[in-house]
Amino acid sequence: MNIISDLTYINIWNAFTKWCQDITELNNLIDIQQFCEMFYFSEKPYEGLTLKLSKSFLNRYGLLWDESNSSYDKNYNTKYGGGLANIQKLNCNSIAKALDTKTVLVQDGLTNLFHAIGDILSSNENCLLDLGDLGSIYVYGKNVNQYPTKSKMEGNKKTTVKSVIEMRNRTEESEGGIIQNERKVEEQKYKKDTE
Repeated sequence: MNIISDLTYINIWNAFTKWCQDITELNNLIDIQQFCEMFYFSEKPYEGLTLKLSKSFLNRYGLLWDESNSSYDKNYNTKYGGGLANIQKLNCNSIAKALDTKTVLVQDGLTNLFHAIGDILSSNENCLLDLGDLGSIYVYGKNVNQYPTKSKMEGNKKTTVKSVIEMRNRTEESEGGIIQNERKVEEQKYKKDTE
């Protein structure tokens, strides 16, 4: 059982986004089945890492991908010309080496962060989640879209990955790892406010 500190989450997220940039700069498409697919698109106004949440992620959190406004869907054929992309799967070993830590710590950390992102998107009807170098994910109702790094837009409620990490200061065991339980924290804040 790994207990992951806030600083470790931040380091894992930063190493993950660096790895994503390095891989996509080589013209590869990254496939992370439990989270998303992504590639780098260099033409304005969609310049930056472009991602599309995976079907399994969307289904798990009751979300719908908005293809009509998706820079991923608009630019995939432009980028790969209808051909097949070189697909790279998530490589936690490489990320762990960059951090000089255990692979299982990176796996647990990313799994927990992906769950936290899903929880935030599914519990907010109008939210802009800033993923740093991975751009922003916007949710309106249950419809979700992503805006690449350099074309971020403003939403009614903005959340950052750092705030996701900070919200997770209580833990419970889930799927072989430790995740922080933000609902308990929110319940405690509510109880204090109503007393």
